Amino acid sequence: MQPLYIGAVGLWTPGLPDAAAWRAGHRDPAAPLPAAALLAAAVRRRTSLLTRAAVEAFGQAAAEAAVDRSEIATVFVSAWGETSALQELLDQLHSDDGALSPIRFSGSVHNAASGHVSIATGNRGFTTSIAAGADSVAMGLLECMGLLHAGHREVIAVFADIDPPAPLADSSGHCAPLAVALHLHDGAAGRPVRGVLTQLSDQEPLSTDVLLPDDLRANPCAGALALADALLRRRGGLVALGGAWSVRIQTEVR
Repeated sequence: MQPLYIGAVGLWTPGLPDAAAWRAGHRDPAAPLPAAALLAAAVRRRTSLLTRAAVEAFGQAAAEAAVDRSEIATVFVSAWGETSALQELLDQLHSDDGALSPIRFSGSVHNAASGHVSIATGNRGFTTSIAAGADSVAMGLLECMGLLHAGHREVIAVFADIDPPAPLADSSGHCAPLAVALHLHDGAAGRPVRGVLTQLSDQEPLSTDVLLPDDLRANPCAGALALADALLRRRGGLVALGGAWSVRIQTEVR
C-alpha cells in the first residue's frame, strides 16, 4: 500500500477531552462536553453530541497540523451515525400530528458533521461520509489512501460514534462516546510526522498491545482510538482496526 503519514491527532471522549489527557490516562468526570468551537453558538446548541464530538476532534487535528481548514479534504466515518436524531424523527412521525421538524431532519443525515465542518470553515473541497459496520475504520483509511493516490496532498479523517438510543440499540452492550481525528498526508517535506501506516490488511492475525477500557472497546471506532494510542505512545507494530482488519504502524520515523 502507499504509505500513509500521520501528522496530527485529535481526540474526545467523556472525561478525556483531548490527546494529551488520553496519554496522561486520568479521566476527569468534570471535563466539559466537546467545545466544538468551530461552530457558531446558535448552531452548536442544536447539534447532536456525535456531531459536536466529531467537530471537536477535527478542530484539534487541524490546529496541530496547521492546515488550511478552508481547503483540506475530509473523510467522516461513523458506523451508526445520527441515530439519536433519527429516533426523535420517528417519535415525531408517530405523534398525534405526525409533523416532522426540518431542523431535526438536517441533523439526522449521515453527513451532518461533514456539512457542519464544511460550512463553518468555508470549505468547498472534497468531503465524504462513510459507514461500513465493523469495517468502518479500515474503510475510512482506505478512502484516505484513494484520495492521496488521486492527487490530494493531505486529508483529515474523523472517526466518531456514540451509543444508539435504546429502541435502536443492538445487544452488543453500552459504549462510551468517542471521536478521533487523524491528519494524513503524502509525506511531503515540511509536514509533521507522528507515524507511518505501511500495511492495511484483512488477512494478518489481529494483534495489539493497546488495552482499551471496556466502554470504549465496544465503540465501532475503537480501532481509530487504538491507532491514536499507538501514535501518542510511539508504539509501533500491528494494530487491530475492527472487523478482520489491521494496520501496521511505524512510529520511529527518520
